[in-house]
Amino acid sequence: MLGPTAYEHLVKLHAWPSGPLDHWSIETRACLLDARRAYTPSMRSRLDIPALHADALALLDGTSLAGEPPRPVRPDCPFTLDDLIHPGALPSIPTLLAKLASPERRP
Repeated sequence: MLGPTAYEHLVKLHAWPSGPLDHWSIETRACLLDARRAYTPSMRSRLDIPALHADALALLDGTSLAGEPPRPVRPDCPFTLDDLIHPGALPSIPTLLAKLASPERRP
Protein backbone atom coordinates (compact mmCIF):
# COMPACT_ATOMS: atom_id res chain seq x y z
CA MET A 1 0.00 0.00 0.00
CA LEU A 2 1.16 3.55 -0.66
CA GLY A 3 2.66 4.67 2.60
CA PRO A 4 4.09 7.94 3.74
CA THR A 5 7.72 7.11 2.93
CA ALA A 6 7.42 7.60 -0.83
CA TYR A 7 5.54 10.85 -0.41
CA GLU A 8 7.85 12.17 2.31
CA HIS A 9 10.93 11.48 0.20
CA LEU A 10 9.31 13.13 -2.80
CA VAL A 11 8.59 16.25 -0.74
CA LYS A 12 12.18 16.24 0.59
CA LEU A 13 13.50 16.06 -2.98
CA HIS A 14 11.60 19.21 -3.78
CA ALA A 15 12.23 21.00 -0.48
CA TRP A 16 16.00 20.52 -0.37
CA PRO A 17 17.59 20.30 -3.82
CA SER A 18 20.99 20.33 -2.12
CA GLY A 19 20.15 17.25 -0.03
CA PRO A 20 20.94 13.57 -0.65
CA LEU A 21 19.01 13.48 -3.94
CA ASP A 22 20.17 10.05 -5.08
CA HIS A 23 19.05 8.45 -1.82
CA TRP A 24 15.68 10.19 -1.78
CA SER A 25 15.08 9.42 -5.48
CA ILE A 26 15.86 5.73 -5.03
CA GLU A 27 13.67 5.53 -1.93
CA THR A 28 10.81 7.29 -3.69
CA ARG A 29 10.99 5.01 -6.73
CA ALA A 30 11.33 1.84 -4.61
CA CYS A 31 8.33 2.78 -2.47
CA LEU A 32 6.23 3.65 -5.52
CA LEU A 33 7.15 0.29 -7.09
CA ASP A 34 6.17 -1.53 -3.89
CA ALA A 35 2.90 0.38 -3.74
CA ARG A 36 2.11 -0.43 -7.36
CA ARG A 37 2.76 -4.15 -6.74
CA ALA A 38 0.60 -4.21 -3.62
CA TYR A 39 -2.24 -2.08 -4.96
CA THR A 40 -5.63 -3.59 -5.68
CA PRO A 41 -8.68 -1.63 -6.87
CA SER A 42 -10.46 -2.29 -3.57
CA MET A 43 -7.82 -0.13 -1.84
CA ARG A 44 -8.67 3.01 -3.82
CA SER A 45 -11.27 4.33 -1.38
CA ARG A 46 -8.90 3.88 1.59
CA LEU A 47 -5.90 5.70 0.11
CA ASP A 48 -6.03 9.35 1.10
CA ILE A 49 -3.43 11.15 -1.01
CA PRO A 50 -4.34 14.62 0.32
CA ALA A 51 -3.76 13.33 3.87
CA LEU A 52 -0.30 12.05 2.85
CA HIS A 53 0.42 15.51 1.44
CA ALA A 54 -0.72 17.24 4.63
CA ASP A 55 1.38 14.87 6.77
CA ALA A 56 4.48 15.47 4.64
CA LEU A 57 4.01 19.24 4.92
CA ALA A 58 3.64 18.93 8.69
CA LEU A 59 6.98 17.10 8.83
CA LEU A 60 8.67 20.02 7.03
CA ASP A 61 7.28 22.62 9.42
CA GLY A 62 10.12 24.17 11.41
CA THR A 63 12.79 21.89 9.95
CA SER A 64 16.00 22.55 8.09
CA LEU A 65 18.69 20.50 6.43
CA ALA A 66 22.21 21.62 7.33
CA GLY A 67 20.72 24.99 8.32
CA GLU A 68 18.84 25.37 5.03
CA PRO A 69 15.08 25.85 5.36
CA PRO A 70 12.87 23.90 2.94
CA ARG A 71 11.77 25.45 -0.34
CA PRO A 72 8.04 26.18 -0.45
CA VAL A 73 5.80 23.24 -1.32
CA ARG A 74 2.32 23.95 -2.61
CA PRO A 75 -0.21 23.67 0.23
CA ASP A 76 -2.82 21.81 -1.81
CA CYS A 77 -2.24 18.23 -2.91
CA PRO A 78 -1.29 18.20 -6.60
CA PHE A 79 -1.54 14.43 -7.07
CA THR A 80 -4.17 11.83 -7.68
CA LEU A 81 -3.65 8.19 -6.82
CA ASP A 82 -3.19 7.50 -10.52
CA ASP A 83 -0.32 10.01 -10.67
CA LEU A 84 1.56 7.96 -8.08
CA ILE A 85 0.49 4.39 -8.79
CA HIS A 86 0.39 4.03 -12.53
CA PRO A 87 -0.07 0.59 -14.07
CA GLY A 88 2.52 1.35 -16.76
CA ALA A 89 5.89 2.94 -16.23
CA LEU A 90 6.81 4.60 -12.98
CA PRO A 91 6.04 8.29 -12.93
CA SER A 92 8.94 10.56 -13.72
CA ILE A 93 10.46 12.08 -10.58
CA PRO A 94 11.04 15.45 -12.34
CA THR A 95 7.39 15.51 -13.42
CA LEU A 96 6.22 14.80 -9.89
CA LEU A 97 8.57 17.43 -8.48
CA ALA A 98 7.25 20.04 -10.90
CA LYS A 99 3.75 19.42 -9.56
CA LEU A 100 4.97 19.97 -5.98
CA ALA A 101 6.36 23.43 -6.72
CA SER A 102 4.49 26.18 -5.01
CA PRO A 103 2.32 27.91 -7.66
CA GLU A 104 4.23 31.18 -7.31
CA ARG A 105 7.52 29.37 -8.04
CA ARG A 106 6.33 27.54 -11.14
CA PRO A 107 7.97 28.40 -14.47
